[in-house]
Amino acid sequence: MKLVKLVHNPGAGDGEYSVEELTSAIESAGFYCSYASTKNLKESPVQTNHFDFIALAGGDGTIRKIAKQLLEEDVPIGLLPTGTANNIAKTLQLPSSAREIIAGWKRGKFKKFDIGVVEGLEEQTFFLEGFGFGVFPLLMDAMKGEDRKLDDPDTKIKTAVEMLREIVKIASPTRCDILIDGKDRSGKFLLAEVMNIRSIGPNLNLSPISDPGDGIFELVLITEDQRDDFIEYLSSKSYGYEKNTSFDVIQGKHIRMAWEGTSLHIDDEKKVLEEPVELNISVRPAALKFLVP
Repeated sequence: MKLVKLVHNPGAGDGEYSVEELTSAIESAGFYCSYASTKNLKESPVQTNHFDFIALAGGDGTIRKIAKQLLEEDVPIGLLPTGTANNIAKTLQLPSSAREIIAGWKRGKFKKFDIGVVEGLEEQTFFLEGFGFGVFPLLMDAMKGEDRKLDDPDTKIKTAVEMLREIVKIASPTRCDILIDGKDRSGKFLLAEVMNIRSIGPNLNLSPISDPGDGIFELVLITEDQRDDFIEYLSSKSYGYEKNTSFDVIQGKHIRMAWEGTSLHIDDEKKVLEEPVELNISVRPAALKFLVP
């Protein structure tokens, strides 16, 4: 019988699954399950010894927190998405049912997952989803107050999309000097985003071709000339359907970026720099691995 460490974020999403329900589902599928709450991770990091894999119940932010501990360990992650956006789970094409996901763990199929390494800040850091500049950090500021008022994940997503649409209407394009695998793609952009997965933020599917296990990033660039297209895309999201995007997507492994502003984001974390800096972004292939159907 395989041993599973269930790490659960009780505050993620709408709390659809309780600890008891998840533990019961895992044990009913033929696994031995031990439980840990993310609330205790600061005092007691996840112990991976003697476990076959980590079952992680949480959203994209929870995955990032756990990933920090697992980057140097060869421990698979069985993801049970219970967050708001669940961008990583959507890229991995996981079923919506936790029981269906758990049943699939028996097949033992893994998906390798790259990470992005960012150098040039005060300390080296990494991202799982995306890294970039422009309107997305502005959205993170705008959602700070609203996020606490909204309990329903679908309402949070819709509100974020509508707020971003209003931000895009008035945002000023900013200069960004870019070299991707030695090729110059500099210009002025509303958004310059290095993506490791298909979507970021409120399920913005800006890079449908992204494969987090191919050792390659997708650099998405949205210019002033594409403002109306971006607004139209966000309007379609607000009304519940996905309009195909036609933004510039350039693939590469090594990216140098120097944005003239000081706000940026790394996954779901916003950072404000004291002054603009040049950053180097590189891929670390297969740093993590997830169980998939």
